Amino acid sequence: MDIQLRESRIKQFGRNNWPSFYPLIYLDIKEEIPAEHRSTTLLAYRLWLFLVAVFAINWVACLLLLIQGDGFESLAAASGYLLIIPLSFLLWFRPLYNALMKGHAFYYLVYLFFAGCHIVFSVYVFIGIPSTGGAGLINTIRAFTSGKIAAGVLCAVSTVGWAIQGLGFAWIYLQIYKLYKRKGLTIDAAKSEVTAHGFRAYFSVCSALLMMNSS
Repeated sequence: MDIQLRESRIKQFGRNNWPSFYPLIYLDIKEEIPAEHRSTTLLAYRLWLFLVAVFAINWVACLLLLIQGDGFESLAAASGYLLIIPLSFLLWFRPLYNALMKGHAFYYLVYLFFAGCHIVFSVYVFIGIPSTGGAGLINTIRAFTSGKIAAGVLCAVSTVGWAIQGLGFAWIYLQIYKLYKRKGLTIDAAKSEVTAHGFRAYFSVCSALLMMNSS
């Protein structure tokens, strides 16, 4: 990467510190988030990490279902769901982070839309319809009733995980929506921000990743 480009990126984004094993972006809740919003941001971050673990458990549970006689559809779908991990960070955790850090209406709206989609998805996988990639409630019951104990145990753990993260994110969603209304933010305000700053402000994380990968 060109030295001037690197220096410019550091000035704009700060020194990369996340994830710790291969830093791609700068993220510091204590330094960047106002004190009144830190607990909410920290809870959202911890729930996101918990969500990553739930996706992993869900995948292993679907693998066991396949090994113990179910079709390949669940594992294929569960494998596809793993793409949600990076997308969830970019599409609703980071917008939440930026909304609470900068107070921009645009970030609030992006978060509310994509986080709402995630909550609906959480209900879907919690139900655990067979052959849909969700090791949820129905798949748990089917596994135990058909004698697939190992798969049943992991499906049960997955079901509880989907419930915990879903309820947690629903609570955060409600708090952010109340904050959005209390601040008097509107869609028109978000449009004005985009007109003034362009979409590049939101895609700053993506731009940083692209610059890193091009070095």
